[in-house]
Amino acid sequence: MYGVSFWVPVIGAGAGAVTLLTGIICVFYKLGKWDERMETVKGLKSDMSSIKDSIADLNANVKIIFNHLKIGTERSDSPTKLTEVGEEIAESIHAREIIDENFKLLKPRFECIETRFDIELEAREISREIYAQLNTGTQNKIKEALYDRGLPLAQVYPVFALLLRDKIFKDREDSKGIS
Repeated sequence: MYGVSFWVPVIGAGAGAVTLLTGIICVFYKLGKWDERMETVKGLKSDMSSIKDSIADLNANVKIIFNHLKIGTERSDSPTKLTEVGEEIAESIHAREIIDENFKLLKPRFECIETRFDIELEAREISREIYAQLNTGTQNKIKEALYDRGLPLAQVYPVFALLLRDKIFKDREDSKGIS
């Protein structure tokens, strides 16, 4: 009844349908694998976020530990303050007197500075100059005080800087205010 010519298109159509069906199955299989990969990436992102939070916590804890140990001459409170060691060094090297003696020369460098943040930055810059202009005897006394506490020379700069900053703050409070 049906000739060969009838079956060829039906078989061809069937083969095409099988090919199409196989292609669709492959696409769904690949999409399934893609979803698995995306879930893996989401998991990695979650892990990375957790690691980032852990590092931030660790940094905060290290800062707390260093503040309690009072290793250097300054504490990273806000505003920055001298530690007990910093106060002892300031006392033993007569840092307040050095700041007082040079205040009239240093004060003009702060006239155009408006914020407390910028005042502290400038005081930190000036602190190196203060030390450099001291006579050799005073510098040696400072070095000995630092050496006795196992501190590097760089630890004297915050002592001068914070005392100078505080003197500028006090001077501005007494006269015209500070922002």
